[in-house]
Amino acid sequence: MNLMCRYISAVIRDNEGNFLLRKEEGVWRFLGGEVIQGESPKEAYIRMTSEEFGVITNDIELMDVLSNGENRQIHVFSGNLDKDKSLDMVADEGLGLFNKKQMETIKLDNYTHFVLDKLKL
Repeated sequence: MNLMCRYISAVIRDNEGNFLLRKEEGVWRFLGGEVIQGESPKEAYIRMTSEEFGVITNDIELMDVLSNGENRQIHVFSGNLDKDKSLDMVADEGLGLFNKKQMETIKLDNYTHFVLDKLKL
């Protein structure tokens, strides 16, 4: 029996339209991760963004639910970065804001490419 694993991907932008990404193992990606048992995808989004990264977003919306054919379901949420309520991201070198042109020059992980391509961002 193949169980579908549920993940979230947080497409967070600031007022200028820059994307918030995190660097992990040498590649940049959207914030996100696995939805734990008993948790809704939206609860997972809030847990991962605010509790794990100290990032507060407004206007949270489910953009789409994608499947990559590998028993993974990716709930893609969008949110607007609240810079006044978020921790100082400059102090955390693992987070950064990038515009589309800058994103073409950095190494993105496969799931970030997958989300960007599927949603034509």
